[in-house]
Amino acid sequence: MTEGRDEKGRFKRGHNATPNNVGRPKSDHTITSCLRNVANTKLPDGRTNAQALAEMMWNKALAGDRHFVEMLTNRLEGTPKQFIEQRIAGPITIDLSQESQNLESSEHGNHTDHTDSGE
Repeated sequence: MTEGRDEKGRFKRGHNATPNNVGRPKSDHTITSCLRNVANTKLPDGRTNAQALAEMMWNKALAGDRHFVEMLTNRLEGTPKQFIEQRIAGPITIDLSQESQNLESSEHGNHTDHTDSGE
């Protein structure tokens, strides 16, 4: 049996060691890291690719391209919240009798397990 584990191989309570304390190895070859490298590359005019891209997007938005207007607005202001309207015919009835019994028993220290035992 491994130190710090119980008979089923699980960590014992209070055991502070983790199975992988070094974590996942970092990768230099992810799409995001490659895109960041290209974005930070300088162009002959002194701007970075990211700056040139932002300027191109801004110019397209100013020219009236709705897609770029929406994209830039979402980037600058955040995506607007979407609301869903629901219409329900008739009254809604909520039975809280079971929940209030559970609340009362927990307030008095009577902790009962209400899970289905399959019997």
